[in-house]
Amino acid sequence: MRIRSTYGFRSGFAMAVFSAIAAAALLFCCHASLAYAETDNIDAAPSELQQSIEESSAAYNKASAEIEALEQHIAENTARIAELEEKIPVQREKSAAAMRVLYKMNSGGYSLVNAVIESGSFKEFLDRISYMTRVQNRSLQEIVQLTAMQEELEATRVELERQREEALKEQQAAKDALDEAMAIRQQVIEAAAREAAEQAAREEEQSQAEGQPEGEASDSTSGAPAVDPVNSGNTDRDTFIAEWAPRIDAYMAGYPLAGYGSVFAAAAWDYGVDPRFSPAISWVESSKGLYCYRSFNAWGWGGISWSSWEEAIDAHVRGLARGYGYTVSEAGAKKYCPPNWEHWYNTVCAEMGKI
Repeated sequence: MRIRSTYGFRSGFAMAVFSAIAAAALLFCCHASLAYAETDNIDAAPSELQQSIEESSAAYNKASAEIEALEQHIAENTARIAELEEKIPVQREKSAAAMRVLYKMNSGGYSLVNAVIESGSFKEFLDRISYMTRVQNRSLQEIVQLTAMQEELEATRVELERQREEALKEQQAAKDALDEAMAIRQQVIEAAAREAAEQAAREEEQSQAEGQPEGEASDSTSGAPAVDPVNSGNTDRDTFIAEWAPRIDAYMAGYPLAGYGSVFAAAAWDYGVDPRFSPAISWVESSKGLYCYRSFNAWGWGGISWSSWEEAIDAHVRGLARGYGYTVSEAGAKKYCPPNWEHWYNTVCAEMGKI
């Protein structure tokens, strides 16, 4: 009886351990086995259209940074001008008083000869000379200080005017770059919308051919998520990030990629990609960064390791833009996950719909 009990205990324990290992292996396989992104598309060269998107985005970001720096300098120079304008009248009075002292010293007998005559001893003579020198130097310093402040005021005004003109140029450059980026982005988004509509039409035709009721989806794919209206291109970078960052952060809550919504959104804007695309793939490939098979690689992206989430997110979004297009598609799924592309495609679409 004892033998049987021990055997039963050991058998049950072994089965429990085996079940736990099998469950862990299954969980790992559900993610790691999907890491089939084609190496050729990871660092793909941008197409002419994609190159235009990246260049216009970079130009807009550069101009925006220049404007921010110029505005800071303008604020500093404006404050300095106000400070000088407040101090100069006081310094002008000090300078006038110093000039009167110098005039009195030069015209009132404060000369070397008088110092010799009026001194009772050599020490007294040296004291008189030292005093006269200090008074003269202090008076001259007041005058020099006034001159320096007036020169600085004039130079600061000139520099302020130059900075304002430069800021206007940069603002125009930023507007031009933004307009170009929006126009190109709109072309890409419209193309993605057409592709999604065509795909939906193909699925409808397939459903009807298979005898399914009209409007019922086939078992293969569920269709790409609709293009989100906020990503229609009619917005600037800051507005775009402010809209998408909290949505992505909410989606990532509780996972390693939580808190990187602004990084995802910024990269999506810079490269002209659906901001939901990369976050959704991170769920399919690694449970949002929970099970990475390479350092900071949450997307099954080749055999690459990165040193930070910021670096990894930017690289992945750039790779999607250059190798897979604006948003998820059947063609992209077949490249990203050839062995199981239908499941991968449907899951990515479903996850994008949650963001």
